[in-house]
Amino acid sequence: MACDNTIWWQYEQVAMHFNQLIIQFRVQALGGLVAASAAGGLLVSKDMDVDARDQIRRYFFTFLLFAWAAAAVLDIFYYQRLLQGAVRALTEYEKGCAFQLSTIIERELGAPRQIGRAPATWYYAIIGVPIAFYVAQRWCGVMRRAIWRAYGAAARFSHKFTK
Repeated sequence: MACDNTIWWQYEQVAMHFNQLIIQFRVQALGGLVAASAAGGLLVSKDMDVDARDQIRRYFFTFLLFAWAAAAVLDIFYYQRLLQGAVRALTEYEKGCAFQLSTIIERELGAPRQIGRAPATWYYAIIGVPIAFYVAQRWCGVMRRAIWRAYGAAARFSHKFTK
């Protein structure tokens, strides 16, 4: 197969488009998380009851965690696959070309199949794991208080019958 520069450039444009799309998506996801966190901080005032403030934070950070996880799933399992497919098509086309820019870059960095989803996973985990720990801590605190309340009610109830 002869190598046509125009066709190669179109393949390259598609790969660059998907790469730009992923970068833009990640920046917007991070910006949305920061903006939502700032808005959430405005929702909670110091004049509020401690339990109400804690409940708002708990629900709000749970929402942020699910939104961040949804962005990660969309990125890793959709956008990454689009980019990998575009790069794979480009490197296949370059096999018949004298110039092999994408093939050399892939060789230096590792094929998308070798690199896999690790960089994107790290990107989302660095932010998502602390949020997940905070959310788990908040919800475990609720469960702990509920258990102690139930234990106290059961103790008071059983105390009535032991007299």
